[in-house]
Amino acid sequence: MLTAIDELLEKEMTNNKPDLNEIGRIVGDANFTEHQAEAKDLYEGTEDWEISQKRTSNWGAQDWTSKKEKFDAVDARLAAAVAGGVPADGDEAAKLVAEHREVLSEFFPVSYAKHYLISRSYITDPRFTEYYERQQEGLAQWLADAIENVAAVHGVDLDNPEWA
Repeated sequence: MLTAIDELLEKEMTNNKPDLNEIGRIVGDANFTEHQAEAKDLYEGTEDWEISQKRTSNWGAQDWTSKKEKFDAVDARLAAAVAGGVPADGDEAAKLVAEHREVLSEFFPVSYAKHYLISRSYITDPRFTEYYERQQEGLAQWLADAIENVAAVHGVDLDNPEWA
């Protein structure tokens, strides 16, 4: 019997790209279609939205699986850092923040300021907070703090950050 991933990979081999429901299954987000619609409402027409749509338009199931594995690996290292007591303002945290920014940048270019602004949702949007807290208690706040520290080091005006 084929798994859902095997079915999607088989579909890709016939040159069909996964639809939003299939992408949601791959990335483990049962509400992916809803989340994509929300993002479209908020960001359609922006340069970053256009870049993201262009980059992902040719991704097949294997591409989405690969991206999911990259995110999972970074998230596991972040969770291990919190579990291990790594300070959010240290060099190790800064390296992990760079990895996190890099995986996000596969969708659109994520500057230090954008990363800082995105990170605020990790502690203000219950969906993001829950996502990180499921992996490791304290991870949402630790990651937001670590990103804030890196942003400050790179000159981001934390009182008036700009999406640039």
